[in-house]
Amino acid sequence: MKPLYLPSTLRELENLEARKLGLQSSRELIPIAVQQLFEFCLPLLEKLSPQKIVLLEGPGNNGADGRGLYEKLQIAFKDKNLQWLTINTHSKSDLDLSSLASDKILILDAVFGSGFKGPELPVFWRSIFDLIKKARIHNPYSLKVWAIDSPSGLDCQKGRPAPGTLPADQTLSLGFSKYSHYLPWLKPWIGKLDFLNLNFENSLETCDVMLLEKTDLPAILPKRVESNHKGSWSRVEILAGSKEFPGACYLASLGAFKVGASYVYVPNEVFSEGNFLQILPEVIPGPAPTTSPRVRAVGPGWGLSPSNMDFLKNLLSKDSSDFEEIPQIFDADALVLLSQIPQAPSFFRNLKKIHKPVLFTPHPGEALALLGETASKSTTFDPKDRLQLVSELQKKWGEEIVFILKGSGNLIAQHQKKYLSRWGSVAMANAGHGDLLTGILAGLLAQGLSGLEAALCGLAIQGLSAEALMASPSQTTGILAHEVGQRVPMTLAELNLMN
Repeated sequence: MKPLYLPSTLRELENLEARKLGLQSSRELIPIAVQQLFEFCLPLLEKLSPQKIVLLEGPGNNGADGRGLYEKLQIAFKDKNLQWLTINTHSKSDLDLSSLASDKILILDAVFGSGFKGPELPVFWRSIFDLIKKARIHNPYSLKVWAIDSPSGLDCQKGRPAPGTLPADQTLSLGFSKYSHYLPWLKPWIGKLDFLNLNFENSLETCDVMLLEKTDLPAILPKRVESNHKGSWSRVEILAGSKEFPGACYLASLGAFKVGASYVYVPNEVFSEGNFLQILPEVIPGPAPTTSPRVRAVGPGWGLSPSNMDFLKNLLSKDSSDFEEIPQIFDADALVLLSQIPQAPSFFRNLKKIHKPVLFTPHPGEALALLGETASKSTTFDPKDRLQLVSELQKKWGEEIVFILKGSGNLIAQHQKKYLSRWGSVAMANAGHGDLLTGILAGLLAQGLSGLEAALCGLAIQGLSAEALMASPSQTTGILAHEVGQRVPMTLAELNLMN
């Protein structure tokens, strides 16, 4: 896994790295950063062959990094017929649209870096950035922007670009990998990401978020051998679907089967309403036998009926023996109903030693409901800050639960650890993918994975399966949940071949 950091953590870590080198402060690391930037950029610049290099110089360490690189490049290219220009708040801007739109230009963005906190850009820099963006319309191939450490205007703490943020063609990240640089929705601002670690120690022990990588997966996938049979794993009981939404139960069942479950049970009424004999005859109607090990998934397309509320209240009124014996996944309508049961948060918080995994899989709207908030009126925290949102869930509902906050840049959290899973595509922004994921998670739990392992593998398997169906990286529509489900076995086979 790759360690990722937030700006709130970086200052202390940079000072620690400085002290290791016998330096007094992180500012004394600037010459090291400048040298690595220069060595990295020199061959790229020789290939790019710009006519003009423009430095956008900010007042802090980021500006000093940019200034140091700029001066080294001037020396290296002193015999070249290059134009050099520096823009800062103390100089009059000599940038004009006509030259930007016609010349072969490299812009070094060294204004704010990863320390920008927003929410607005200063008027001076906003006007400069707007001019550059207009020039890009006329000169899309010959005007390049390289961001030093991070694009100016990007709030790396919250993962949000301020209005007017300058998009980079290439981001040269320094020292520590920044969480925001790996968020899928920020790719248009980050461009191509290159990481110069400056020989700093990027550690899983000190990071804020861990990025799951494809090479991590084979070690945690379920292990199957030829001697296994259909009785080797737990049975999956899916309480999902309704007369209005029978497809939700089908997709959850499909996900469980395709990822490796042997037996899947669904409610009798959903079995008949959903025409399962024709579409998925392997499904068994009725509850799973209590005499066999089982996994329970509750919520997709389930509805908000009084009987469903009674089921959850009864589940929570027991002595929690169900939670000691049965891995459980709560999704969609089950989460909405749990949010309406006053004693539910304390019940889950008090499950200090859960014997079996419990997973909550909300999208942001359901997460807000679990916190008693709404997207339009949230008074206690920023609902768009996904890291804060999942932290608030843990605070209210307990850290034993494995939370999956769904959406672009899926977040997984348990105890003090958070993980980022970035596979998938906006082409999945249609109904049913959450239902499919619930089934995939249930099937993985049935094969003996822990809650955290199931979350890490499940999101990866679903996202990689969707990506494999895309006709091109630019596809933004049309990846349907049942198609992704059918691709799951091939994805598993490909991952196992990596082992």
